[in-house]
Amino acid sequence: MLACIFTYTEAKERQNANVEVERIFKNYNIIPDVLNAAPPRFLEVKIIRNAFITLISKQNSMPIHLQIFFEPNLIAGRGTILTPTQTIHPPEIFWEAKPGAFYTLMMIDPDAPSRSSPRFRSYQHWLVTNIPGDQIEKGDIVVDYIGAVPPKHTGLHRYVLLLYKQPHKLIKKETFVPSNSRNGRFYFNASTFAKKHNLGLPIAANFFLAEWDEYVPVANKQLEGGY
Repeated sequence: MLACIFTYTEAKERQNANVEVERIFKNYNIIPDVLNAAPPRFLEVKIIRNAFITLISKQNSMPIHLQIFFEPNLIAGRGTILTPTQTIHPPEIFWEAKPGAFYTLMMIDPDAPSRSSPRFRSYQHWLVTNIPGDQIEKGDIVVDYIGAVPPKHTGLHRYVLLLYKQPHKLIKKETFVPSNSRNGRFYFNASTFAKKHNLGLPIAANFFLAEWDEYVPVANKQLEGGY
């Protein structure tokens, strides 16, 4: 009887979490622009006095929100507005990884070149496969990280981070895209990539917003092959 009650309670909490995630994602049109359905519950990380405190429910090891931060005390997620300057370096991301599992992480801009005319949807900013556990630095970089580079006068862009649990280590090699190249970054479809590699639906997702600042021309120069 206790097991049945626990299962029901856990299922109810998961359902409520999905409803909240779905509400937020639909409010920002990430559903349906990027995803067809809301991901399950996410890992939440809080930074307190520059220390990382992971908040995990005793009943469920998958707390509700995956949090992304770019520098101490700067947490990005659920539509936080950042400047491109604040996103120069890759964010640190944490999740509750399964022992022996591999993960794929991607960051995309579905609003390229603008949200009103997203003809390049989606623009790849980061793609790492075969991440052992939550050690992103040990994964296989497919698309090297670049921060937000929204064109001038195009308003706020959505930058969506998606995490997938792989069924196994991926063998098929993808063409590497360095940080000083735009080649291969345009017209990326997260769902198509996931289907190609049998990744299923993302197990975690989050997003932030950014619009043009003075760093964007510097980043664009880098993307043209210069530093």
